[in-house]
Amino acid sequence: MPPRQGSAGLQSSVVDALGQEIVDGLVPAGHRYTLDELCERFGVSRTTARDASGVLEALGLLRPRRKVGLEVQPQSCWAVGHPRVVSLRLHGARADEAYSEIAELRAGVEPIAAASAAQRATPEDRAKLLAAAHALRDAATRRDVSAYRAAEQDFHSLLLSIGGNSLFGGMRGVITEVVLHRVGHRLTDEDAVRELVGAHVELAEAIHEGRATDASRHARRAAGSLPDLPRTRLPAMDARDILG
Repeated sequence: MPPRQGSAGLQSSVVDALGQEIVDGLVPAGHRYTLDELCERFGVSRTTARDASGVLEALGLLRPRRKVGLEVQPQSCWAVGHPRVVSLRLHGARADEAYSEIAELRAGVEPIAAASAAQRATPEDRAKLLAAAHALRDAATRRDVSAYRAAEQDFHSLLLSIGGNSLFGGMRGVITEVVLHRVGHRLTDEDAVRELVGAHVELAEAIHEGRATDASRHARRAAGSLPDLPRTRLPAMDARDILG
C-alpha cells in the first residue's frame, strides 16, 4: 500500500505494514512487539505507535499484554468482516483465500437479499437499484473502470440494504471492498462483461417488478455462483472468476 503523509498518515502506514505482515502469516500468533521496537522500526513517536497498536487491537490482530508487549492474535480473533481487514487480506499473499471465502459469502447471502428486496424494498429504493444497474451498463459500454467500480459498489451496497435485513446491510463493507479490488482489464472481455452486466440489470428489473424468485436466480448469476457453492469450497485459482 502506498505511504501516507502527516501524523495520521504515519499511523496508517504503521497499521498497514504490521497488519499486512500479520494477515500474511509472516509473524506467528503469539509473536510479541513492543512500542519501543515499533518506534525504532518506523521512526515514529510513542504516541503514534500506541495509536497504531490501538487500531490493530480493535481489528483483533494484536492484544496488549501487561509487561509483555503487543501479542499477535490468531485468525480466529480477527475482525474478518471489517473492511480494513478485508482490504489487508485482498492485498496480501493469501488473497486467493480471501476471494474464495467472500465468493462463498456472496453466493449464500446475495440471492436471499435479492429475494427480500423484491418483496420489501420501497419504490424509491427499487428505482435507485435500477439506476445503479443502468450506470453499471453505461460504464461498461464506455470501458470506464472507475465509473464501473463506483456503480457496482453502489449496486451491491443497495442490494444488501434495501430488503430490510440489518444483518445483510452489515455485510456491505465486505462485499463492496472486494468490488474496489477488481481487475480493471475485465472490461476488455466483452462476453464476460455482457453476461455480468446483463445479470445485474435483470436482477434490478426483477426487484423493481417484485419478482422474488427471478431476483434470487439473477443474483446467483451476478455472483457467478454454483448451486452447490455453499457446500463445496471453491478452488482458490477460480475465486476471482466467481466474483466476476
